[in-house]
Amino acid sequence: MFRIPSRGPRSRVGCTLLIAAALAAVSLPGLRAQELVEVQLAENPEFPDARLEKVMEVGSVDGSEETTFGWVSSLSFTLDHQLWVVDSDPVVRRFGLDGEFLGQSGRRGEGPGEYKQILGLGRSGTEMLVFDPSQKRISTLGSSGEFITSVNLPLASSLFGEGVFHADRSGRPYVKTILWDQFPQSDDDVVDPTYAWIGASRGMETWDTLRTGEPDGVVTLHFTEYAESLYQHNVEVRLGTSGEIITSDARNFALSGVINASGEKVRLSKPYQAIKVSAEERAMWERSKQRFGSRVASLQIPRHKPAFRDFRIDESGRIWISRHVEAEWRTGVLSLSGREVEERRFLEPPIWEVYTAEGRFLVRLRFPDNTRFYGARDEWVWGVRYGVYGEAYPTVMKIVGMGN
Repeated sequence: MFRIPSRGPRSRVGCTLLIAAALAAVSLPGLRAQELVEVQLAENPEFPDARLEKVMEVGSVDGSEETTFGWVSSLSFTLDHQLWVVDSDPVVRRFGLDGEFLGQSGRRGEGPGEYKQILGLGRSGTEMLVFDPSQKRISTLGSSGEFITSVNLPLASSLFGEGVFHADRSGRPYVKTILWDQFPQSDDDVVDPTYAWIGASRGMETWDTLRTGEPDGVVTLHFTEYAESLYQHNVEVRLGTSGEIITSDARNFALSGVINASGEKVRLSKPYQAIKVSAEERAMWERSKQRFGSRVASLQIPRHKPAFRDFRIDESGRIWISRHVEAEWRTGVLSLSGREVEERRFLEPPIWEVYTAEGRFLVRLRFPDNTRFYGARDEWVWGVRYGVYGEAYPTVMKIVGMGN
């Protein structure tokens, strides 16, 4: 039994940790094992003319410190329409819907309201949860960015990058980690890890272990509009709005484990016509393989693209699927050795399809080029657009034409 110390005005005593020291799987409250209900996704969108419209965007190449961003690690949009942004600096910056800088929370350090690293924001009602993996700590901030309390995690995350921190619809936080059935004894040992989410109760007094059973998936080339990554897992695992484990299969256009409005766990799927990798794309990826060298020499460029590259569950419970589509020629500007160089490339447009857990196909949206999707709620969508020099522009958009 472990006790979780909590700091700040709302400090509590006697927080019990129920993680599986013996590595036994524990289900989160309210999620019972049940058969999956098969649901066929609709073929055509209900709102074919809906589109994204930019509402606000902040950022600059050489502007003020408050409005200049590198790679954005975390982004969240509050109920009172504030955009909270974290980049490589361990501080949280807040902006109004008009782009006005509202203030900054935190600084580098180890005390209350201080961070060594921020790798996730999660909304909990009107409050914001801030995940600091370096200190194994989750802090709670008020709606104006004021520090309220913090809770230490029972163990380190062991993982870094986007998607290791999650807050569900009720405000419960989850941290993705690795549990080892046995530890490597030497550099030559090959030990398969077990992926898991450490999930908390609403007030973070009790923690449970939820195993994902996450497979390695099948590695193929990753076709993307904003980065030249050569890796893509055909199988992805994410958490839904109730903390349920959702597994996708991009080879068969399927997602399993989504909870619908009736409380049923469903498997969503639909047939699709695989898109052939064109000669122009194949030539582009062959050049990319050469730049990456021997690390990717063995990877084969597939003849056809998977159905999709990624998926998200938004705060309204809708399913966002990033589709693979026909590529198109696009002319852009790159910064090379301080010079701006125009380059013509054959890339896919960033297309996301939005579905409900009941199988309705709501809308198909094209995002602005070089824009990374972070989240959505009702008609609001937020993300980050990246510029020529790698600078970031946090963005809030609105879905228009969808009856909202």
